[in-house]
Amino acid sequence: MSVQPPEEQPKRLLIVHDDERILSTLIAIFQNVYTVVFCSNSNDAGPLIRQGFRPNVIIAPLRYAGLVGNTFIRDAKSYIPELVCLFTVDAKAMAEISTQPQNEEVYMLLNMSWPTPEIMQAVRLAFQHYRYSHHNARLQETKEREETVLAKIRQETGLSELRIAEQTEDLAQNHVQIVTVLGRIFGAVERAHHNNHALYTAFVAQRIAASLGLPKQQVTEIMTAALLHDVGKLGLPFLVTGPDPVTLPAADREMYETHAAAGARVLARTGLPPKIAEIVRQHHERLDGSGFPAHISGEALLVEAQIVAVADAFHNGVYRVRKLPKSPDEPLPVQTAEERDARIEETFEEMRRHEAHYEPRILHSLYAVSEQIDEAAFREFTLTLGSTDWSDLFPELKKAREGKKAQPLWR
Repeated sequence: MSVQPPEEQPKRLLIVHDDERILSTLIAIFQNVYTVVFCSNSNDAGPLIRQGFRPNVIIAPLRYAGLVGNTFIRDAKSYIPELVCLFTVDAKAMAEISTQPQNEEVYMLLNMSWPTPEIMQAVRLAFQHYRYSHHNARLQETKEREETVLAKIRQETGLSELRIAEQTEDLAQNHVQIVTVLGRIFGAVERAHHNNHALYTAFVAQRIAASLGLPKQQVTEIMTAALLHDVGKLGLPFLVTGPDPVTLPAADREMYETHAAAGARVLARTGLPPKIAEIVRQHHERLDGSGFPAHISGEALLVEAQIVAVADAFHNGVYRVRKLPKSPDEPLPVQTAEERDARIEETFEEMRRHEAHYEPRILHSLYAVSEQIDEAAFREFTLTLGSTDWSDLFPELKKAREGKKAQPLWR
């Protein structure tokens, strides 16, 4: 059973900014798109919240993220726990920021140097994240209410637990929708690649896993982890501008190497199977122990993590932008088919030079499917991703569903 998409909620946007130019720009962009309330300082924002305005998304300066003594964001989250915050930065700050959000909270940065369509896309993604988080909370409430009622009824009627399983499966699958949005968020705003890194890595990993003849459940786990493998980078916004990790200064490189473990910690709180988080934790480990963060090697490495690692390396080799525009307003250079084919050969040669990093059968599978992972196949993959049946991630619930027939609430 696939979880039904959550219903559309009213879209309320609170803009709090003391920079008059930025405030005017944001109002002009969004006043005819959402229900917008705005103010020029944080002291006015608190009363708005306490008097009854309930925003889904707040846009504010980045310094408000950890401002001691400022409570309007905390007040808002006490009324709307699923609230999403976007903090504004300029292009220079975007490149220099290298600190993780407090308490490992995931929030978005809004680069005011971006073109208007990209600013609008970032805010749309924020509302989408709110929508799924809100739906998830309602599912949790429904599940808890039914568990309380059914616990009493089962004592007298022997009611089947199928309805609880159904509610739990809907809740778990909605977790997938939430973290999928997180994967799309990073892929949508990072400028390191010629196409969406999260989606393409999932696409290649799925093809490799299927070609190896792995069971459907395992293929789904691999595809899910690949889609979310870089979610830990949401706490490292300086990576959004796309520098090649090998060019990073030592301090930034050290922080970069935390993103796999950070992503695993984020996913561990989502309700997804623990294996997904472990695959994400291991996706930069290497067969010979030269990877990070734990230098795992040999049989201790999950085969699923090795598949994601190969897919990740392939996409970085073929599609990473080698010369980024100086200004964020400039479009990325277009990659021609000839350039792509040449980069594929270069990437394969690089993998052969470092074959000790990867399990041979996984590399051979990538070589075998390379002609099947063209742009047309990738577009088809992205179009069908939204209708994917995620129930393979929850085999116990699937077994409960298939093994029992629905019974009426009252006999």
